[in-house]
Amino acid sequence: MPFFILVIAVWTFAEAPARDYRCSRAANSLVTSWGQENVVIEHEPVKVIRGVVQVSDGNPADGVFVEVYDRPEVVLRDSSPSRKGQRRLAACTTGPNGRFSFKMAPGRYEVRCSKPLEWNVTSVLLEVSRKKGSTEALEVPLELAR
Repeated sequence: MPFFILVIAVWTFAEAPARDYRCSRAANSLVTSWGQENVVIEHEPVKVIRGVVQVSDGNPADGVFVEVYDRPEVVLRDSSPSRKGQRRLAACTTGPNGRFSFKMAPGRYEVRCSKPLEWNVTSVLLEVSRKKGSTEALEVPLELAR
């Protein structure tokens, strides 16, 4: 009697969208384009840092420089562009869909979004947690400088 092995591949919903959130790797020489900084604190942990940068009319923002920094508590003490005590861990530039994604170890991070010239900086302070994190994508607002 022949013995058959049945292999079933399972595609989870939480993993499929991550592919759609890829952004282009940014050069190490790129730095934050400072304007006024808007700080957003995410109170619910996330499993993966991913989201879309949007301008005020809700459309995705192309060409946004997205960085991930350690020690987000530094932002709460010093929101100036010359602040010290953080290290950039990852960076990318969004495409026409405004999306970004970073797989980071559990911990606390600052996700900083900037675009040269007329845009303010938006920093999102968040926690990555594999156990209790949300799989929802972040919506990061990018505002025109005043």
